[in-house]
Amino acid sequence: MAYLIFIIAWALLGASLWFGSRVQSACVAYYWAAGQYRDAIMDAVRNDGRAQLANLRYALVALGVWLVIYLFWWIFRMLPKEEPSK
Repeated sequence: MAYLIFIIAWALLGASLWFGSRVQSACVAYYWAAGQYRDAIMDAVRNDGRAQLANLRYALVALGVWLVIYLFWWIFRMLPKEEPSK
């Protein structure tokens, strides 16, 4: 289960990078666009920027959950097992 959370976190980080790339592209387009298209471009920048930050936050939460699960597994796996008394 922990590995699935790790994969989800990486997918969310990838989505965050993708939205960040879209924000950069829209910013370049904003400088080249005529006045009538600038409002639409700024809306795209806002929406993609929000999506980028949301995906980054979700990825950090998923990585935090994965880390807690992994640490519990690692700690409790290392505990000495009690041998039955004779």
